[in-house]
Amino acid sequence: MNKRYHAIYDCKNVIKETCGIFRCCSVLNDKGFIKKFLLDVVKLVDMNILDGPRIKYGNPEFPGITGTVIIDFSDIIIHTWPEENTLCFEVFSCKPYSYKKVYDFVKSSFDVKDKDIKNTSGIVDYETLRRIK
Repeated sequence: MNKRYHAIYDCKNVIKETCGIFRCCSVLNDKGFIKKFLLDVVKLVDMNILDGPRIKYGNPEFPGITGTVIIDFSDIIIHTWPEENTLCFEVFSCKPYSYKKVYDFVKSSFDVKDKDIKNTSGIVDYETLRRIK
């Protein structure tokens, strides 16, 4: 495979919450929500899980969640910063997928407005890079 498909979604003003019996919390600090989100993205891009999802809380100096799924064509990663209401989400793959579908899913899952998402996506062609060297 000579091409890699990469998308990064930086989101701010993420204020969506999940509520349980005793409390509400930001989805950015909810391991169950992040795990389900990652599993849903794997289905959306039509890939298979090789490992994960692995979800870990950050340390006190850098609170939030990091979640990762190793997929058959590469990986899917999310980092959250609840105190800043921000997240960074990335899909890296050797198999093509719809950037638009993923963008729309991130937007709807976290109730983020278009103006609050910075999306960088594109195809890396390694044949072209080899010729540049």
